Amino acid sequence: MKKIFALVWIIFFQLLFSCHYQHHELKIVNNSNEIVYYETYFHKDLDKYDVYNKYQKVYYLEDYKVLNPKDSIRPANQSAWSYDIETISKDSTLTVAFFSRAAVKKYGWDKIILLKKYKTYTYNIKQLDSMNWVVEHKEK
Repeated sequence: MKKIFALVWIIFFQLLFSCHYQHHELKIVNNSNEIVYYETYFHKDLDKYDVYNKYQKVYYLEDYKVLNPKDSIRPANQSAWSYDIETISKDSTLTVAFFSRAAVKKYGWDKIILLKKYKTYTYNIKQLDSMNWVVEHKEK
């Protein structure tokens, strides 16, 4: 009986510590009075971000990346945000881009990147730490 109990505990701890969990330390806040779409990426230049699939349609913004006015979200990431910033980002930064719904309606997704009709905030880990990992989008 003791062996079974010990085996169950060993399996439990292996599962507990080997599972890949989603880390939710980043918080994105929309402090504007308009609905916005957002995207996170690990470098400063959105125009270098691979936003087109093989059909040349913008695919990276989905319904869950919408923020209502005065709303916030803690986006999930497969690993810790800080780990990804340090390992994926070539310049060790995280950028959050915001696109107003009005601009998307006016220009469409095809042109919004080319015309740079978006607002970005770029931070390194030290800056994010000082802000408690809260990125705020404010009025223009």
